[in-house]
Amino acid sequence: MLIEFSVANHKSIAEPQVFSMAASKRSDTTLETHSSAIEHVVSAACMFGPNGAGKSNLIQAMRFAQRMVHHSFGSWGRNDKLPHEPHKLSADLAAAPSSYGFVFLFKGELYDYSFSHDANRIHSESLYARSAKPRARERLLFERNYLGEAGYEWEIGDSVSGKKEFLKQSTGSKSLFLSVAAHHQSEELSPAFEWIVYFLRVIGRVPEFIDSVTCRHLDEPDEAMRVVHFLKTTGVTLSGISSEEMTFDSPEELVDHTGRRGAAVEVGDFQADKLGKITKYDVDFELATRDGSSVRLPIEYESTGTRMLFKLAGPWLETIEHGFCLVVDELQNSLHPAALRAVISVFMDREVNASDAQIIFTSHDSSILSGSLLSRDQIWFCDKKQNGSSVYYPLTNFAPRKESLFQRNYLAGKYGAVPRTMPFERSLFEADQQAFDF
Repeated sequence: MLIEFSVANHKSIAEPQVFSMAASKRSDTTLETHSSAIEHVVSAACMFGPNGAGKSNLIQAMRFAQRMVHHSFGSWGRNDKLPHEPHKLSADLAAAPSSYGFVFLFKGELYDYSFSHDANRIHSESLYARSAKPRARERLLFERNYLGEAGYEWEIGDSVSGKKEFLKQSTGSKSLFLSVAAHHQSEELSPAFEWIVYFLRVIGRVPEFIDSVTCRHLDEPDEAMRVVHFLKTTGVTLSGISSEEMTFDSPEELVDHTGRRGAAVEVGDFQADKLGKITKYDVDFELATRDGSSVRLPIEYESTGTRMLFKLAGPWLETIEHGFCLVVDELQNSLHPAALRAVISVFMDREVNASDAQIIFTSHDSSILSGSLLSRDQIWFCDKKQNGSSVYYPLTNFAPRKESLFQRNYLAGKYGAVPRTMPFERSLFEADQQAFDF
């Protein structure tokens, strides 16, 4: 489970920012870590803020750091530049390293991993761990720091077994040591790599989801019924669902649900492999008719919101089953507020969420602030400073008293992170209007 993510000098994020899932107090919906360091974390967190403030950039920073860890080994040669997306509104920061960090609990260990880099090299990298058992001490697994012409200063902990010198020599200036060690199946370091790469599911916006994630759950009847049940809990009316996999050699051969060739097909409805071969799924919903029989209709007949829920079903089910941390940008898109609440509430149900799954999402739907679905430590805000940099802060900074007032206070601007609107200048249209006056 994710405890904390930190980032500095990434796109609109200039100064170091920390997003925390640590719970301010224990409740019926919090997850237990069994660690004396951080005893409880929240299972769901939502971030609000105006357009352009930097909500998406925080999620993109998570995905960027994850991809660096995943693809670091063997991806960049000596003459290649590392991907680097610094804050461009400061000349100093544009030339400075960016940094990322994850604190997470996995397989009974509390890990603290971080790295910094620019386009030319990795500047620093470290991994610390401590057992979740009471009174356990933090131990160093490894740390490296770039010292300029002297190269890297290394320290690898005694608990790390294997060929330490070999791993060091195999790690170039553009590779992360964690990635190299995991590639060589380091027993002590591979679990941290595994969580960052596979258990952190940063999948962006729902419309960008690929249908195949949900469609692979439709091959088995039991799995298909779980998809149906998920859709029903969000208010979708159907009695069954099925899909057919179709392959094409080129985009020109793609057909839509009517069999028409060359018709527009939405991104996410298909995927292409390295050879250009395209896989597309035709999905049908089974609906009850007036006479008591049933009819199958293509998903294209459904509303945008229903199609978004179908895309979400697969990742949502896998997250709940395996205990992933799901990160979604603008989860409310095309969803009714009641459907959004249904999607989120399951993460706070300890009987259903037995695997300690988590969800982090951004939203503009402030209605989710009303009622008692989210507690103070589950609500975060994103705002932009006068200098153009993003800042992130929790509702707990304001110590509000009543949950029923969260939405009203937010829309009134008491927590910041709302658009700074201004009256539109009518004079901008006066010249054009005169041109039409006869």
